[in-house]
Amino acid sequence: MSLVKVHHLGPIIGEELGSNQFCSAGQTMCRLPNTKLTFGVANNTHVSTATSLPDEQGILPDFEVYQTVEDYFKKVDAVKEFAVSIMKK
Repeated sequence: MSLVKVHHLGPIIGEELGSNQFCSAGQTMCRLPNTKLTFGVANNTHVSTATSLPDEQGILPDFEVYQTVEDYFKKVDAVKEFAVSIMKK
């Protein structure tokens, strides 16, 4: 998505992304023996050529749209509805 942002390939709709030009991916799943809590540990690192983006912040959307808890339980996709509404304009 860093390349989409830097090269203006299309609008990004939603919330701040959890990565920028540097991100980790792939994962090894681990489970703590006593609590049985599971967590993933990244085992790959990816770096794009979008080095103009800040290191300390994720990729910001062009249009901020949030999926609320109410939307989730009502099975409303707020991001999709917003995208469809701007396509109709």
